[in-house]
Amino acid sequence: MLRYYAMGRKGIILSIAVNLIFAFGAAVLIVGYFKNLEIQKAVDNGIIVEAEIVAVVHQANLKGGGSTHSLLYRYIGDDGIIYEGYCAHGDYRTLKSDEARIGEKVEIYIGIGVDGTGVSWPVSKGKEIKAYESLIFASVFIFLIVAYIVGLLIYLLWYYDKLPKRGKSRAD
Repeated sequence: MLRYYAMGRKGIILSIAVNLIFAFGAAVLIVGYFKNLEIQKAVDNGIIVEAEIVAVVHQANLKGGGSTHSLLYRYIGDDGIIYEGYCAHGDYRTLKSDEARIGEKVEIYIGIGVDGTGVSWPVSKGKEIKAYESLIFASVFIFLIVAYIVGLLIYLLWYYDKLPKRGKSRAD
């Protein structure tokens, strides 16, 4: 007897949702990889300018409870391109001292991205951007997509009894 539905509606929806999550994660990481390559190119070109710390930005702390903050710098080039980024992280205990740093100058590498926007990187963070980390994690997501599809195909072959049979059994 042929069974028509191996997964049902909920299984199909869940399958699509899981693959979309994996695909979204891979896409975000691949975009991050190319952004990091642009930043690495700017660092390799070695154009250093002085930017100004303009704000303390509060952000959620993903590693633990509470919140943290980062120092936002900004530099506006002669051509009007704005370069922004974060040059340091603080915590709730040093907020007043970090707010006192607003107006302080920091050195940054600058460059132009593929889309014509400015990319920058603080000199204090070093010259290695580690773009490969995004590519490694994107590869993991792509592997998970492929593994899920292969597992699904094996399940469907088993469900519809289409898997190849092993040779003769020992009882014969």
